[in-house]
Amino acid sequence: MKNNIVELVASSFLHAFSFLRLNCVLSVGGTAVLDIKSQEPYKSIYSLHSYNCNSISGVSTYFNILLKYFKDDLTQLKKSIKWIEVGSMKMSYENKKKLISLFPEAIIIMNYGMTEVMRATILNLSLIHI
Repeated sequence: MKNNIVELVASSFLHAFSFLRLNCVLSVGGTAVLDIKSQEPYKSIYSLHSYNCNSISGVSTYFNILLKYFKDDLTQLKKSIKWIEVGSMKMSYENKKKLISLFPEAIIIMNYGMTEVMRATILNLSLIHI
């Protein structure tokens, strides 16, 4: 992660996951775009385009919704997204494959578990060959 990161943080920064994403992005001098209404994913798509985001972070439910209802919109972002972090909960193998297929050039990281140990369980999905 470098200072040219412009990340859409798609959940409330009052939760551990998003607060830590803010910390990571801002600590390298990057830009964080806050999407605290991630229950309205069409606004996320708008923000990704409007702010020229090259990174997305959110919980797995958020990505499951994007993959189901906004796959065409995500496809348009294929070349611009360089980093994805999925956190908080389990994600199906099928949706992991979809995410990897949609963003083959992105570094895709997933972490999940209790808040206290969330950063201890990190899976680099971009290393998985599908």
